[in-house]
Amino acid sequence: MENLEFPPLKERRSNYDWYIPKGILKRNWMSKHLNQIPSVVVLFVQLDWKHPNWMEKILEVSSKVKSVR
Repeated sequence: MENLEFPPLKERRSNYDWYIPKGILKRNWMSKHLNQIPSVVVLFVQLDWKHPNWMEKILEVSSKVKSVR
């Protein structure tokens, strides 16, 4: 294994009582996930397992999923 050099460790504070967090989300988080890279898409479809045209419903849902992609 090669000799790897790592940067020195930062000093850890013994007390964090003074620390007030600025928030749990970064400033641009909402814009990023709403406009730039949406990470979740939800498609609600009501299906009846005993529907007479079950195969037709499968194709319909499949085409909806493809159109969302």
